[in-house]
Amino acid sequence: MDCLRDARKPRYQLATGQYIAHAQKTKHERAFLAADLHLGRAILAQPTVLQCAHVHAALRKDVEERERILAGLEPLVSPLMRTVLAPRVVTDDQLIDLAHLVGPDRWLSAATEAGI
Repeated sequence: MDCLRDARKPRYQLATGQYIAHAQKTKHERAFLAADLHLGRAILAQPTVLQCAHVHAALRKDVEERERILAGLEPLVSPLMRTVLAPRVVTDDQLIDLAHLVGPDRWLSAATEAGI
């Protein structure tokens, strides 16, 4: 009877990427899961896109880069550059069109509110 019970037990733990991303684990629990993944006792299934990107980035790092990253001196993945748009220049023709659109009372009222 013990043979049947052992036969039904999986020989490894299956960990999905979503589980790893959202499980509220302590550092020690995460360390043991990482050890199990490394030793083949656990298998990572369906990693998230972000996990794949981080693993891909980690595989491209050399020993010195790895040490700097682990020491917190530089990020594993560079932050995205945000594009800052230059302020739009309004032409005189556009100002004239706006003045005709809103009328002289609103135009002068807006100028007074703006302190011009």
